Amino acid sequence: RNNQICNTNMEDVNTFSRIGNISAPTQSLLQKWLREEHNSNIATMPWNSKTWWWQIEDIGNYDSGFNLKSESDIQYNSYEEALEQGLKEALLLIK
Repeated sequence: RNNQICNTNMEDVNTFSRIGNISAPTQSLLQKWLREEHNSNIATMPWNSKTWWWQIEDIGNYDSGFNLKSESDIQYNSYEEALEQGLKEALLLIK
């Protein structure tokens, strides 16, 4: 695995880095891409007052509701942690 540090300046976060064709989209852009290109919505919800969980929904035919693709069996300490893991899992589902 390549452990080089990529450029994380916000001005050029979506440009290619000097170490090879690596893009670093924001979580928002990744969520949008997953919805628009793969009909996958990442829902992050509170489990209780202190923890969060995620689920991946297939929204290809949203008029008839959504189909659950995957969901968390782990509780996370923050919304951001749950969202990050949900995004990673959604990327793994893409073939």
